[in-house]
Parts: sequence; structure tokens; C-alpha cells
Amino acid sequence: MRTFWASRASLQRASSPLASR
Repeated sequence: MRTFWASRASLQRASSPLASR
């Protein structure tokens, strides 16, 4: 299940470039 959370965090980060800016 760790991979699942890691995947979600990665997706959110890559899917939220504006928030990162």
C-alpha cells in the first residue's frame, strides 16, 4: 500500500505545477 500512497503524492505533485509555483 506504500506504493499506492507514493504514486498518489507523485501524481498530485506533477498534477499541481501551479501550486508548486
